[in-house]
Amino acid sequence: MKGYFKIKGLVSGSEYEVEWRDGQFISGDEFLLRLIYLDHSTKLKTNWNLSIANGYSPVSRGKELEHSLSAYYFIRNEIFDSIIEDEYNGPDIYGAPADTIT
Repeated sequence: MKGYFKIKGLVSGSEYEVEWRDGQFISGDEFLLRLIYLDHSTKLKTNWNLSIANGYSPVSRGKELEHSLSAYYFIRNEIFDSIIEDEYNGPDIYGAPADTIT
């Protein structure tokens, strides 16, 4: 899936940054990337479903980290405790820019 995002924020009091382009991570601390994949796989073992807005999810279960909007939403809201800065360039939910759905 085409798209790009970069998020810089705090995780457990430490500052991290992650960058994603066209379906894969292109930069990020190894600890943070492991945390993202571990948290995602752990959630998939439960009844968890990614719901971005009003029950909408742009991808099927298990593919959340491959789609720019769902990966951005997951990492921004499930991984980072607070956001210092972020940039998103990808598909939006119809009628709602990505920064208004978090």
